[in-house]
Amino acid sequence: MKCLVTGAAGFIGANLCKELVKRGHSVVAFDNFLSDETWQNLADLNIPVYCGDIGNNQDVSNLSRYEYNVIFHQAAISNTLEMDIQKLFHANVEGFRNIAAFGRQAAKGGIVYASSASTYGKKSGACTETDIQIPLNPYAWTKKLNDIDAMTSIGYPIIGLKYFNVYGPGEEYKEHMQSVIGQKITQALNNEEITLFKHGKQYRDWIYIDDVVEANMMASKALLNGVAGIFNCGTGNPHSFIEIYESIKDKVDDIQAVKWIDNPYEEQYQDHTEADITNFKEHIGDLDYTSLDQGIKKYVLYEYKKRKGIVN
Repeated sequence: MKCLVTGAAGFIGANLCKELVKRGHSVVAFDNFLSDETWQNLADLNIPVYCGDIGNNQDVSNLSRYEYNVIFHQAAISNTLEMDIQKLFHANVEGFRNIAAFGRQAAKGGIVYASSASTYGKKSGACTETDIQIPLNPYAWTKKLNDIDAMTSIGYPIIGLKYFNVYGPGEEYKEHMQSVIGQKITQALNNEEITLFKHGKQYRDWIYIDDVVEANMMASKALLNGVAGIFNCGTGNPHSFIEIYESIKDKVDDIQAVKWIDNPYEEQYQDHTEADITNFKEHIGDLDYTSLDQGIKKYVLYEYKKRKGIVN
């Protein structure tokens, strides 16, 4: 399979590129490299890499020198605290439309793109793709617009994966946008105070990075079999923040006690995320999900090795 991956140097994009190469697929990588250190995520791969802005037609057209079966569109501004509407719209909406238009010409197999569970807003409990969705922030709104564009696309196969709470190795560069799991592992290994919003009863549908990569692989196969639409990409099994702490506590020596803090983002914060994965199972397939405890174990081991210089 010949693939284009946008946002290729990011957390999900880089892991996806590595797995595609590992499985023998041809990959072209595209990223804006606004985070200086992310180039290292692709440094061990022997693939063509392009630097550009997905919101710029000329930058996207430069990719036409290659042929593609499928585009994995991961590029976006993913900062939920970003309030510059024009900046978000340019990257997330105009960028999506540029890639979709390019894909019609260059990737007849279709597009798998990164949607987001943030579009569900304050809804509590299991979320289904047909629920009324009222985003709480501009980022989530742009992702809702992507979904609307995808659902109104005629004659071109597009699958949107509504990522729930993705975590795992490779997200360190995201800093304050790193998953709560990643943040708490870092605090624990640094022997820092473990801060959690009062009183740890926020629930998240955590999905390990390897499972998200596999979901993208499965979605690309489904595309080629005529499947299109928007699908939740989670486990359907939410866990609380305090459960995260307890799991990390079992794997890190001398972890400090929790310091409870107020949530400064209360009005725009999702207290409970949970994916109804019925449609994913029916149309894309069954995924053997990594359990939360196993995912945290892998993540902690990775961080231990990285600190010892065993991994990059």
